[in-house]
Amino acid sequence: MAKKCNLADLNKLYDDASHCDEELFAEMRSNLLLVSGNHYSRKTQTFFNRIRNSQKVAESSKLRLTKNHIHKITRYYINSIDQKVPGVMIAPQNEMEMQDRKSAELNQAVKVDAENRYNLKDTFRELKHNFVEIGEMCVFLYWDPEGGELRGYEPKVGPDGAELVGEDGQLIPDKEAGIFTGGFQFKVIPGFNLLRPSSAKNMKKCDHIIREMVAIEELKATYSGDQQKLKAIGEGDPEEFIVFDTNRSGYETDKTHVLVRYHFFRPSKVHPMGYFYVSTERGILEEGELPFGVYPIIWEGFDVYATNPRGYSIVKVARPYQADLPHPIVT
Repeated sequence: MAKKCNLADLNKLYDDASHCDEELFAEMRSNLLLVSGNHYSRKTQTFFNRIRNSQKVAESSKLRLTKNHIHKITRYYINSIDQKVPGVMIAPQNEMEMQDRKSAELNQAVKVDAENRYNLKDTFRELKHNFVEIGEMCVFLYWDPEGGELRGYEPKVGPDGAELVGEDGQLIPDKEAGIFTGGFQFKVIPGFNLLRPSSAKNMKKCDHIIREMVAIEELKATYSGDQQKLKAIGEGDPEEFIVFDTNRSGYETDKTHVLVRYHFFRPSKVHPMGYFYVSTERGILEEGELPFGVYPIIWEGFDVYATNPRGYSIVKVARPYQADLPHPIVT
């Protein structure tokens, strides 16, 4: 029987994992700011503009600019990946065997269907950017029962709980309760939201924790009938989080979301089929064995050094050269 963790154990694991790579996470966020050109704060820009426009400052002392070459360097690596690895074809192991050729054609058809069905080209594009700019790419793969195509609707239910029937004798569909075929979800996880135990030596063999900001209203709708889980979400006691927005490449405060942690344990003697927990700081929302014992996280690092199992970006190497570039005088 799998050894289960309580809330205190999960909080301790999270605190340990979140602190061991704090310096690297700051570097990853800084890389994104540098690549996007948002590495100068507004206050600093205002100060520089005042110096540039001042008539009392000597020409030789005016602002010197540093050209940002990081964006060009990272795009070179990303484009190189696109050009040299455009795709993958499934080939038969033995060209002379008819059965091998048929199997290869069948598997290639399944691959092409998956790429079109799940729009994997966009996912791969995002992964390549994270791989080069952040230094790590990570995918959380799971089955979403509410994904896929619309298959039909659940029947309407009356006040007594009985299903309603129309004049034609057919069940009346509830247009607000759709039934979907389900589908796989490929969620791209930024490196600074993927945690590992401080004792881990290899990111591909250790357990992981994913942290994500989830809308409080969304969680309340999911667990509307469970008071204990609503308490774990923090209903009536909203906290303010400082969040790094990857879309805006900056920090902002947020009171409408709560930090949710996904703990994943690989199959082992302790957890023969693997195990997972979905929790907040206040309580556990979900837990159970990994479906079919399949570990759902795929990770790869750009550069891995002997002192740390985490991945490092090319920006780490290119950053010192940018600081030493000639600074043209702005007159």
